[in-house]
Amino acid sequence: MKDVNVTKAISCLPEKFITMEMAEMAAAEHRAELVNYLPEPMITPKILDMIFENEYSGWESWNLSRIPEEKRNRDICLRAVKADRKNFPYVPEKYRNGDIIETLFRYGSFLDSLHIIPESSWNIQTVASGLYSLCRSIQNSRGSWKGHYTSDREGLDFIRTAKVMLSFVPPRAKGFRLWKRLIREERISIHTIDKIIPKCFKQSEYYRRWCIQSIGEVDTRWLDYDTVWKAISEKTGNIQDLIKSPRHYKWFSEHADDAMADKVAEGVPELFSRLPEKFRTEERLIRVLDGKKEINDYYFPISPELVTDKVCRALARRDSFYPDIPKEIWTKELAEYMTEHGRSFKWLSKMPKELQDRNIADRVMAEKPEYFCYLRKEFITNEMSMNLCRQNVHNVSHFKERSTEFSRYTGLPAEFYGCETELENIRERGDNRRYCRIGLTYIALQRCEKRYGEYEYYLIMTRHANRYLPARTVFRKRIDTFHRTWLEKTVCDNDPEFRMPKVEKELKDVQAMRYYDVQHIRTILGCDIYRNTFMGQTVEYCIRKNGLTYHDTKPEKLVPGLHLKIRKLKEQAALSEKTHDSKEINADMLHREMGYCLTGIEAFAEDYGLDVERSYTIGELKEAIHSRGYKPSLEKYKTEIQLLNLI
Repeated sequence: MKDVNVTKAISCLPEKFITMEMAEMAAAEHRAELVNYLPEPMITPKILDMIFENEYSGWESWNLSRIPEEKRNRDICLRAVKADRKNFPYVPEKYRNGDIIETLFRYGSFLDSLHIIPESSWNIQTVASGLYSLCRSIQNSRGSWKGHYTSDREGLDFIRTAKVMLSFVPPRAKGFRLWKRLIREERISIHTIDKIIPKCFKQSEYYRRWCIQSIGEVDTRWLDYDTVWKAISEKTGNIQDLIKSPRHYKWFSEHADDAMADKVAEGVPELFSRLPEKFRTEERLIRVLDGKKEINDYYFPISPELVTDKVCRALARRDSFYPDIPKEIWTKELAEYMTEHGRSFKWLSKMPKELQDRNIADRVMAEKPEYFCYLRKEFITNEMSMNLCRQNVHNVSHFKERSTEFSRYTGLPAEFYGCETELENIRERGDNRRYCRIGLTYIALQRCEKRYGEYEYYLIMTRHANRYLPARTVFRKRIDTFHRTWLEKTVCDNDPEFRMPKVEKELKDVQAMRYYDVQHIRTILGCDIYRNTFMGQTVEYCIRKNGLTYHDTKPEKLVPGLHLKIRKLKEQAALSEKTHDSKEINADMLHREMGYCLTGIEAFAEDYGLDVERSYTIGELKEAIHSRGYKPSLEKYKTEIQLLNLI
């Protein structure tokens, strides 16, 4: 059963039907709005105590006038004003002070109640609360913030209402202590306060207080050393106003001493260059640079006459920015100091190149290689330059002599300088600058941007007639499709010196690709080790035992790979059930779980038009074999294929 709202039920009844028992039941719900519905005789101290027993007394507004005046205690009056400010006139005069006045100011407009606030209730706290409430009310209605009005009209609205309120405040509650407090707390802008403060208080003390809050808004005739010192000690904004305002800057130039200049420079380092000339000294600049505050170098120019050896060392210790350092300042000792402390190496471009030595160059290349362009070329070895060009093609322009010589000798474009790799990596299309050397021959894959996001690929081959003559281009062929044998086939079709290898029939299962030659290396524990070569370059290895083969590019992986394959094949053969046609398999599973070599998987996929990246069911693979018929991989890997129930 749902709880019954007795108070709501009583609100619907005529007074003559309301009993004391019903009143007590409703009072137990602690709803203050009950006093609106009870007959006056039933509003007893007991009923009131029950209604206001808890802190919470409901959200509904209620009428304090319904409660007999002699029963209105301070707690009930405070709750009534919180519930509805219109209850304030019914608060007994003796309670119209303290927290009740504060509550009136906090909850809504109160100007219509000012005339009934006793004079004795006004004090500095009360007046300040009232002014803050007026300010807050205008801010909320017009979207302003912190008393800083967005238009003159808004400011005038506050000033007008504030003057109305202050007309009801006795003189004792609006003395200088009030205005001093308002300025200190900064909840209302000083400009606004200045428009409502009586002229009689606008004396030196007032302006000194104002100066501490906002020195730039105070006329310089009110400034003195102690006031300015306190102002710049309390607020960084005061330091900026003191220097940037022409009138205040003039005062500073005439009255400041070294201590105040230090205070300004330490508080806002960027203002060092704005200090009067007599304060812009080498010692002060060094103290600023050695300070812990961040410095925006854009706003921190250093005049050339201050760029001394000591200042440069201070700059190195800070190591964040460097001005132009005159050539005559540089010495070997300074260069060594910069190298030791200026680990960012931002100063390197400022240093004369004749002062560079091997130690500096090695440090730069080890810690900040991106600054290599500032080094003398003799300190950058050919290996270093190739490594830099490998990392970024734009670096090639810094080594034109070396890259030009490379291009003339190899016959490859200069952009390939430093990008030599192994033959197996030529297949990767992610990098547009790869080449390998096979004897006197160079093979390179070049990527050219056709349109934004679209590329064309070319396979380039060059060859030396002998080791002393520059290489000449054999072919530059566009590659349209990247099938498994695209590289080998392109070489075979376009290199007049290439000869298709002849491999004995019994070694066909060892030959990974028809373009590869096969060479026997050794026999270990009944296993024959072979290598597949292309143009004399070893491409991969193969191990064979009892008709089973395993291919890999790493010779150390052959034996473990073959053992895994044998074990997995035995496990597969021992299964009583054949592999179901609906079972899905992929290259990764065959390699990792069944021990099949990737070379064989790729060969089978190439022969039967399969994608090694996706999964297929056994049924789909059977259909592929049936549709394409006999292929070389079917014979090479007959055992593996039979165990998968493909044939």
